[in-house]
Amino acid sequence: MPVIGFLDTTGLLRWLDNFQEGLKELGYAPGQTIAIERRVGAPAQLPDLAAELVRLQPKVIVASGSRADVAAKNATKTIPIVLAFATDPVELGLVASLAQPGGNITGQSNQGPGVGTTGAPSTDSLSVCQQRSMRTGFPLLLRGADV
Repeated sequence: MPVIGFLDTTGLLRWLDNFQEGLKELGYAPGQTIAIERRVGAPAQLPDLAAELVRLQPKVIVASGSRADVAAKNATKTIPIVLAFATDPVELGLVASLAQPGGNITGQSNQGPGVGTTGAPSTDSLSVCQQRSMRTGFPLLLRGADV
């Protein structure tokens, strides 16, 4: 059964519930066709929790929150990382740009479509990339295919 790592600082079950609902929409049954290894902790614990997830060799790591995003990025350069919510991923050094993230990271920014780091309109949008990856690439990642 494919494993998804889920790294979180909030401990709010609604994030996990929403994520599991999205998986169901893609045809996955958490606990039946897909396993989710969730790690939740304070910011100081995140590097160790991210390393623990990497040792499990999940197909993908979903990181929720900027501190979790950074910890996941620092823990692996090979396992794909999906940012569930990132505040300015370019400024944090997570991605090269919103339009072309590069590396092993994709996901969603709270900047939203059409809003740049200054609040001015922008054509860059990590959200577009995230939507594409979740609808087409995410199932491929879980099957072990290169996206």
